[in-house]
Amino acid sequence: MGRRLKHVRDKDLAKGQFKSWAKDNCDFDSSTASRMIQAVEQFGDATSHLSTGKIFEMLSLPESVDRADFVRSRTPSHRPAKRKRSTR
Repeated sequence: MGRRLKHVRDKDLAKGQFKSWAKDNCDFDSSTASRMIQAVEQFGDATSHLSTGKIFEMLSLPESVDRADFVRSRTPSHRPAKRKRSTR
């Protein structure tokens, strides 16, 4: 999604029109659209398997945090299994 939004912003619209275009054409606000573009610019396709929330969380990380380590430590396959509660 971010790649498509970036294309529209950079190739199809005049400077300054993106916010208005996003408001009229997206099911989310223009700041979310801008964050999706920012994610593509920072991470490329490396985050295509992650949720939008996780990608936005990565955008707010300090530069000192390795993004690849962050993703590995936060994906379900690397989390400890949750213990099932007894139903007694």
